[in-house]
Amino acid sequence: MKNIFKTVLLMLVLISVTISCTESDNAVDELLQNVDRSGAILRTLSPPGEFMVNSNPDMNTIQFTIEVQEANGDIDPDFKEVRVYVGVYQDQLATDPLLDDEDVATSEHLMLTLPAAEFTTISDNDLPSHEITFGTQDVVDSFSTATFTTPTFIEVRLELEMSDGRVISKDNVAATIATGIYFESPFSYVIIFMNF
Repeated sequence: MKNIFKTVLLMLVLISVTISCTESDNAVDELLQNVDRSGAILRTLSPPGEFMVNSNPDMNTIQFTIEVQEANGDIDPDFKEVRVYVGVYQDQLATDPLLDDEDVATSEHLMLTLPAAEFTTISDNDLPSHEITFGTQDVVDSFSTATFTTPTFIEVRLELEMSDGRVISKDNVAATIATGIYFESPFSYVIIFMNF
């Protein structure tokens, strides 16, 4: 009798496990099936310095390292390029641009365009990475008619263009992406700058 009871109990357990493995109608499962996982982030591996002085050779190079992580988990790059823009501002929030010699507000300049082919796997997790480097004098030269204040704030803004033409930057990412500890993907850095 004990063997029959054990056999019936075992069969009931197997049937319940089989039934519980069918597709679920739960809201979380529907959400996971409908989430767009075709974007990407630019994770900061090493951020640029927070303070730059143009005349100091130890503090006049803007240098940082980024990597591209695609939302679908692919390691092979599926993006076209990363563009690096630079703007100069009077405030740390990068909302009040410097004025030129005719009192017209300056606008940001395209500093670099990095095609996907220039990215290599320099990080430990085999994602496409790139070290970006340019001098503060390059920024000054780009804004040659601007009246630099003391201090000036340089905003370095990144744009990631995907292969399908979508452009991802600081204005169209969630706060959890831009400020989250895991992603470290602000797409924008503000640097205090002294032009002397």
